[in-house]
Amino acid sequence: MDLTAKVNRPGFSGGCFVLVRPKWLEPVPQKRPPRSDTLIVPWRFSCHEKTHVVPTRTTSKVRRLPCPTRLVAPKPRTTQSRHQRPLADNLLDRRFAPGDTRPARVGDITYIPTREGWLYLATVISVQTRQVLGYSLADRMPDELVQQAFLNARSAAPADQGVLFHSDRGSQYASAQYRKLIKSLGFVPSMSRKGDCWDNAVAESFFATLKNEEATQTYETKVEAHAAIASYIHGFYKTTRLHTTLDYMSLNDYAAKLKQAA
Repeated sequence: MDLTAKVNRPGFSGGCFVLVRPKWLEPVPQKRPPRSDTLIVPWRFSCHEKTHVVPTRTTSKVRRLPCPTRLVAPKPRTTQSRHQRPLADNLLDRRFAPGDTRPARVGDITYIPTREGWLYLATVISVQTRQVLGYSLADRMPDELVQQAFLNARSAAPADQGVLFHSDRGSQYASAQYRKLIKSLGFVPSMSRKGDCWDNAVAESFFATLKNEEATQTYETKVEAHAAIASYIHGFYKTTRLHTTLDYMSLNDYAAKLKQAA
């Protein structure tokens, strides 16, 4: 808008009259935010024991973090239930009371993080005593992982015919070889309902305790993880740790009490 206009006034030939622009018409300067040299991406960066979570935004380049970084791999899924293998009924039906008259064992798989990659832990736990009767660790989750845990448990604590063995619907527990194994040794298979982790709460509870008390951080090596988990189970969890479910007794002491009462 041109506010300067030529006007003709008496006594002024060819003169001009200048209009002054009011301040309120002056454009307001807009402050632009400083250009960022950071590329922010939706990943989690792990830096030693700290984790940096950055949102999504794209600019020119990746900001240098003050220490060596690596991308944290997504947590693995330990239950692969989308399969066509035969399933068992939920015969255990959440009968988790210690000292129940019908003996039962539960099995499950969890993951343990190390800086050399994931470790997978399969366990077998007694519902009556809460003891970890056997376990197995491996770099992957083949069918043999749960079979070895089952055989380790049976070797450490032989059972009579008709003992329930409960698990989730994972493909490892539904494999033909595993079903044949437990039936040949007199165990009766039982499985959780679809998508219901509470049907296997005894196994889930142990994994939560393990990760809250022992596997709280990423192990440096897989060898270290093997040794630490073995020490926790055999040197503390079964022998020393007191359990509220068992009237504040250790697992081994409670098992001995049941044996004396039998």
